[in-house]
Amino acid sequence: MNKNGWIIPLIVLTASGFLMELSFTMVTPFLPLYLVQDLKVAPDDVNLWSGAVFSVTFFISGLLGPVWGVIADRKSRKLMALRASVCLAISYTLCGLVSTVEGLFAARVFQGLSAGLYPALLALVATTMPNNKIGLSMGL
Repeated sequence: MNKNGWIIPLIVLTASGFLMELSFTMVTPFLPLYLVQDLKVAPDDVNLWSGAVFSVTFFISGLLGPVWGVIADRKSRKLMALRASVCLAISYTLCGLVSTVEGLFAARVFQGLSAGLYPALLALVATTMPNNKIGLSMGL
């Protein structure tokens, strides 16, 4: 890699991680409103559905994290990052297109199955950056 050849990959990996984290955190405050106004969930059921829809993604991704890690180690970290990126983009689109709360729950299950982008990005940064730039790169 040439002297500054690490900058472009770092920008791409950092932007990917930033957009992923932004998309996860921006859902939280608006989820109950989306459930009531757009998906017509009864006000008495909003707390239950809001908790279920939000938590199922993290529950499933937590269970599958070690699986995606093993596959990334055996196959390719880049391939796993690409898989997660494409699948997460599809799941975000599905979440915007659903018309029922059950459909949203299923889309969030798919989102949990698609997870693994952030660990793959960290592994790529740790293994592709120059030794004297790893601290800066991991910090970003």
